[in-house]
Amino acid sequence: MAAIIANQLPFVSIVLPARNEENYIRACMQSLLNCDYPHDSMEILVVDGDSDDRTAGIVFEIARFDPRVRLIRNPDRTVPFGMNRGIRASHGDVIVRVDAHAEYPANYVRQSVHSLLATGADNVGGSWRTLPGAKTAMAKAISLCLTHPFGVGNAGYRIGSKEGFVDTVPFGSYRRSVFNSTGLFQECLTRHQDYELNSRIRKAGGRIFLDGSLACSYYARPNLRALLKQKFSDGKWDVYSWLVCPEAFAMRHAIPGIVTAAALLLAAAAIATPIAMSVLVFCAAAYLFASAVATLDLLLSRRSVAALLCPFVFPVLHFGHGLGVMAGVVTARGWAKKAMPYRPAPTMPVADGLLEETAA
Repeated sequence: MAAIIANQLPFVSIVLPARNEENYIRACMQSLLNCDYPHDSMEILVVDGDSDDRTAGIVFEIARFDPRVRLIRNPDRTVPFGMNRGIRASHGDVIVRVDAHAEYPANYVRQSVHSLLATGADNVGGSWRTLPGAKTAMAKAISLCLTHPFGVGNAGYRIGSKEGFVDTVPFGSYRRSVFNSTGLFQECLTRHQDYELNSRIRKAGGRIFLDGSLACSYYARPNLRALLKQKFSDGKWDVYSWLVCPEAFAMRHAIPGIVTAAALLLAAAAIATPIAMSVLVFCAAAYLFASAVATLDLLLSRRSVAALLCPFVFPVLHFGHGLGVMAGVVTARGWAKKAMPYRPAPTMPVADGLLEETAA
């Protein structure tokens, strides 16, 4: 890619929504503050969702010594409200959305801006280097499973893929003008709000780019209990996001729900019918075989004995997500009545962005 002239770099606002992240927030912010982007051309807005721990105190302590950092309160607590508050309070021509569970390389902001300018995209994102959330063998196994196609399907940002224009990316870097033309994040979606926003961007004729050289280090859940809670919630919010934005539907999200429902039906039928029992045993054997193949692949490619625990992790990933999808289907109507307004996403008066195409 061509170089960008230093004195023409746009002002960047990094927006970090967070709640109860005292174990991760300091390292995350330190990685952002150490970035190689010009310090007078960036700001970091941490939007705290009324944390019950020391998250806000840690950010306030950092802000006392670095004027680039601002702490904003988010009484609504959830990510989309936090992002919208941060964007409204920001001054940047580029909005970089980051997550407290991650750490970012020194060139992350610069490379994000470079890709926006060089590709003409409206939103740019990269891949995740998934790291263990704790120093245990099980935490290492969880991080391994989250990087294998058997664990997460064809999610390019998780398993690594070639760069190019895509449907969605996590933790995007947006041109400010995007929020003029498409609105802000949909606040009824506690999760998957990025999918819905990216769908609106594409509908408006915008483009989303996955930069193969752009990556952050993301910390996975530290144990099976936390992973199960996360995947169950992911599955439920998958269904809710499909109601708001059918274009966000992805088969890799639906398959766990279909498989889990089929397994439960087969298990119930197996009590009464030998044929159903035979089918159930065959399907279970096929799943165990596929899990063993994926485990062997991880063991040989990653050379980590923690991979031997992957057969315990894969079912939590798949069936935890599947149970969440089923719960989402059951509760979708009630959720839609209560939380989904079927109205456009929130808007804001945003001045025309000053971002210019300076990549030669």
